[in-house]
Amino acid sequence: MTSAAGTVYDIIAAAVRGQPVPDIGPSDVATWERVLCIEACGPWLEWACRRDPTLARAVEPARPMLRTQSEAAVAHALTAGSQLAEIAALTPHLGRVLVLKGAARLLSGEPAGRRTLSDIDLLAENPSAWHRALQRELGYRADPVGTPGRHLPALVRAGSLAVEIHTRLSDAGSGLDAMIWQETRTPVPGLEIPSAVALARHTLEHATVVHRTLRYRLRDVLDVAAVCQAAPVDGGRAEKILLAAAGIRGDADRAWRTVRRVALARLAVPAAPRVAGDLDPLVYVASQLAEGSPAVLAGLAWRALSSPWRTMATVRGALARGR
Repeated sequence: MTSAAGTVYDIIAAAVRGQPVPDIGPSDVATWERVLCIEACGPWLEWACRRDPTLARAVEPARPMLRTQSEAAVAHALTAGSQLAEIAALTPHLGRVLVLKGAARLLSGEPAGRRTLSDIDLLAENPSAWHRALQRELGYRADPVGTPGRHLPALVRAGSLAVEIHTRLSDAGSGLDAMIWQETRTPVPGLEIPSAVALARHTLEHATVVHRTLRYRLRDVLDVAAVCQAAPVDGGRAEKILLAAAGIRGDADRAWRTVRRVALARLAVPAAPRVAGDLDPLVYVASQLAEGSPAVLAGLAWRALSSPWRTMATVRGALARGR
């Protein structure tokens, strides 16, 4: 990891924590781009820069990039709103559908453009019927590439965000699958969103279980701070670290030492040509090793034993890049 990458990370992390930042930051745009790619908080940082002149000066080399990301976030939010209106019109014939994650936060009144929104996540009582109807009635097509166990193949359409219709909330399933249907809210006729408590629990679970290979990103800290302040949520070690880092409860300084250690380990992985930092398997491995959780390390060992050829390929790639 270059010292510039660590400095860029510390500037953004200080802004997230509400702490003072230096008047000037590194000038290498590529470094800013890599850190922001992995930490995924560009739209929020642009919003923060408009309110803090000192922060704006520190991140000046990245401002054009941040403006582009912020404009894209607003455009995606507007697109999502139009798509959700179409989806709402289908509910009388297809039954209950629950809007999740970022789209749910938009429907609850959160301002558009402060976080990225790459797709629309839905949980349906009859997922197969919804999947067919969106293709038949609204012109989507199924894209099976990279489909995980928790949702059906993504539905794509030109000029629209992808729609993912979930059958469960995580690949292995959890108790939240049933709980999230309780005490739902209906901000738009035909569309339900989780209760405040369920949304908070889902945010924590998604950050620590679904995205276990990239835990403690600054985007996740911001998400937890946004939705978990008033919700009585708890969890295991990873959840407690995120809650503390978000300033909700726990030892914030101790939590941030862990968050920073994991982030710097990710940034220490040399950039691979034509591979985005948040998609690099070696970044995932570095993140999990730096986390140091016994459960995480056991999971890595199990994957190495159960998929030895894949593990060997990853190691060979690391050695090749090192050379």
